[in-house]
Parts: sequence; structure tokens; C-alpha cells
Amino acid sequence: MFCRSFKIKSCSQMKNTERRNSIKLLQEEFPNLPDEVLLKLLPKNSSFSMKITTHSGQRGNIVLEGKQPLFAQIEGILYPTVYTCWTIDCTYFNCTKTVIIDNVFDYLSRGADLMLPGVVNDLANEINPSSRITLIYTVSSPSVIAIGQLLMTKDDIMRSNGKGRVVKILHMYKDKLWEHGNCRKLPSHAEEDHEDSESESIAEEGNSSDVVLSSEEMDELLEKCFLYALKCLLKKSDLPIVFSTFYRKFIIEGSPLGSKCDIKKTSFKKLNKFLQQKSSTALIEILEVKEGVNAIVSVDFKHEDIKSFNAQPFKDAIEKNEEISKCASSKLQSLDEYTPPTLSQMYCLTADALLFFSKYKKGDFLSPSEARSEITSYVKRECSITESHHVVLDPNLYKFLSKKNENIDVLPWPEIFSRFFSKLTLAYSMQRENEPIQYVKASIPKISIRIQRRGGNKKVTIVTGLDKFLLDPQVFAHEVQVTLSVSASVSDCYVGKEVIIQGDQTEYLTMLFHKLHIPKNCLIFP
Repeated sequence: MFCRSFKIKSCSQMKNTERRNSIKLLQEEFPNLPDEVLLKLLPKNSSFSMKITTHSGQRGNIVLEGKQPLFAQIEGILYPTVYTCWTIDCTYFNCTKTVIIDNVFDYLSRGADLMLPGVVNDLANEINPSSRITLIYTVSSPSVIAIGQLLMTKDDIMRSNGKGRVVKILHMYKDKLWEHGNCRKLPSHAEEDHEDSESESIAEEGNSSDVVLSSEEMDELLEKCFLYALKCLLKKSDLPIVFSTFYRKFIIEGSPLGSKCDIKKTSFKKLNKFLQQKSSTALIEILEVKEGVNAIVSVDFKHEDIKSFNAQPFKDAIEKNEEISKCASSKLQSLDEYTPPTLSQMYCLTADALLFFSKYKKGDFLSPSEARSEITSYVKRECSITESHHVVLDPNLYKFLSKKNENIDVLPWPEIFSRFFSKLTLAYSMQRENEPIQYVKASIPKISIRIQRRGGNKKVTIVTGLDKFLLDPQVFAHEVQVTLSVSASVSDCYVGKEVIIQGDQTEYLTMLFHKLHIPKNCLIFP
């Protein structure tokens, strides 16, 4: 709706009566929104009302605090802006949560609505029937990137066979309404509400070749990593430090080669619980710096546990890591020496699918051919085949493959494989040169190349996703700048780093990525 410019008809400071009416309207639409939060969002002397007309001719009203848009009401639909969602707890809005694949954001930013194949979470079972507004997140970002209107009910989604237009985009990060505010960048992580979830997501990024440890062994590893962080890594100048940052920067850094510290696999399960225990021994002092945000404010570096800890094995591991990093970084000084990683489509086994994959356990990764082979073996062993080469489902297969309220007895082979793969977790493997294979639970990453128009109708080419292919954005930008004699810069974006190149350079980038042996199916062009 705001992917193109809108016209401002009027913008004036709210009178007390208008402000009270706006607060009342918001309370009716969002009954869970506390009065004190609303009064803080809309202070007396800086609340404004802006009447607009969108590019498509729709009339609406924007509620602002200063120049910052907080709420929009277009054609009778009232919803918060991304700025509001980044400022307060989104659970107040009681809206449906939609999680999308990272690359889908590029399509939405060009004005497309959200299609069902781009949705990651189980939307049918998470729809809130009391609200048609949905808050949209990406897999890699815990912050809201868009607000939309649901176009399907739960029953519609169940009958859609995973296809169709599911959300109409009303407003999103980096659209024209966002540009009207202070152009604040997407928060990298929401420390207020996601400390533990961030720590857990970081822990999942370990190498598949890491040693598998029991709960007791993982507890011991966590203890050693914690003490190593306090003894060798953490400085007094780093304090105070919030729990999530401490875990990401120091606990993970203190993991020895061959083992990755995973807080979820310990007996503590949550980082907060572990650090609370350490606080009780007077090793550290913790304090709630904000509501729901705990931080380490002081450390007793003379504590007996720190003095008696032998940090030498961990120092050796860190030095080895640094040597590997130096070797890897030296290869990225020039694109001429670049070797792309080998990416392969994989599937991760879920608990429900283990019955059909007797040789494997939950969390194992299989290639499509391996998964197809195991499925074929089970069907031929447990099911019968009709003369028309259809599979007669046994009770286990029927329970696993049938949809809700669906009564089926037979399925063709292609449908068997299609439904099976949809039940498994999508993943991919990455093989780097002279390094072990890594497995990632996500779809194969892609490099996005899109064209944007800036002031004066000038075009720029924006490239994202380079880091997923081990391409240094700074080196890539320098190569483009030298070759084409155009401006090329690197900036932060919602998925990491983006390279912004002057002009429309899609033709050159096509040849460059071909030269770098990046597969065509890993590129998204406008």
C-alpha cells in the first residue's frame, strides 16, 4: 500500500478532544493495550494527525508522535506501524504472527502480496479469529518487518493445498510510510523479549561435525566456557553486559574446537537460570536493567572458581580458530581467488517421520535421493500397489500423509513423495573447501539483486545475501567499483550486509556471478 509515494492533504497537531478520541479508538481496536502505554505513545504536545491519499486513491489517516508514524487507518482498517511494533510489546495487539522466508522480503518490497508458499510457520493453527491483522517476521529477524491483512481463514488455508494469496501487505519496513519517520533501521535483535530465544538460535548454528555430548557433559562444557570467558575474554570495560550479548560474544567464543556449547542441551535449558545460579555463589552480580532484561553488572575476578580454572586448553583452541580464520580471510582479499561453497538440498527428519526411516534418528539430514529411497523401501515393504501403480495406504502412512478431514485410500507415487517432503524440515548442506560439511535448517540461500529508484529518478542496484556464499561484501563492492568506475558502498540491512551500486548493473552482475560459478538458481533478479 505504501510502496509508492502518498499525498499529504493536511497535517495538524491534535486538539485534546481529537487526542482522546484517537486513544478511545485504539482502545476499542486493541483492548489489551494498557492506558499508560497509549498515553506515553501519544503525549499531549506532540501528537499529530495526518490525512493522506495513497497512490491508488485510498484515503486514510496517520497518527504521529512528532514526525514518527505510529498508527495508520486506511479504508477503515486500523493497524500499527513498524516503529510502534519496535517500541512496545507486540502481544498487546493480539494479532496473528506470520513468519516468512528471508528472501520473500525482496518480493514484498516491490509491491507483491504474501503467497502461502513463502510462509514458514503453521499459520492455519495460529490464526487469531478476533483480528484480521497479522504481524510479519522473517526467519532471521525477531522484529516485525511488515504488517498485513489476512485474506484467508483457517479453513481456507487447510483447503488451499499450500497455495494462494494469504496476506495483503498494508505497510512494511523501508516503504514510503517508513521513510516519513526517522528511517530507523530494523532492530538486530529485541533484547527486551528475546534474550533466551536469541541464545537458543545462536546455539543451533553449530557445525554438524561437532561432538555429540550428553546433558551432563554439556553442563560441564558450559561451566568451562563460562569460566574461560570470565578469566580470559571479559574485561571490566565490557560491564554491564546483557545476558544475550554475553552468551553470543563470550560463551560461544569459549567453545573448544570439535564442541559447541548449546544451552538448550544442558540441564539448565535457559541461560537466565544458569547465570542466576552463578549469582547465588557471589561469582557475578546481576541486575534487571530494564523490564525483562537482565545484565551482568560486576564480576568477582578474585573468586576461587576463576583462580583455580585451567584456561590453557581453551587458549590453544582459540589460537587454532584464529589461524583457520586468517587462512579463510586471506582467500577473500580478491575475487580472483574465490571458490564458491557447494550447496545441496537436504531434509531434516522430524519425530513423526522416524517410523518410516528406521535407520535414522530425529535430526538426521538426508539428501532427496536418500529420503526417496527410504520412502520407496517402506512403501514396497508395507503397502500394496494397484495395477495403475497407485499406492494403497497402510494405517501409518494414512495417518502421516492425510490432511485434516481427508478420506483417502490410495495415492499416486508423485503425491506420496510430495506430501512426504512437505512433512520434513527443509535444510541444506554447505561444503567449504578443506572444511567439514555444515548443515543448516533453512532453504538454500539466494543472492538478491534488485533495482531501486532514488531521488531524481536515479537508479541503484542493491545486492544482498553475499555473506551466505562466503563473499566479503567489502571486497565485492571494491571489485565492482574498480571494474565499472561507479560508486559502490556497503551498509547494514535486515539480513546482514547489502552492497549498493550506482546505476542499473544487472547485466554486469550476471556475468560476474557466472564467472564466480554461483549457480543461476541461487540468484534472484528483478
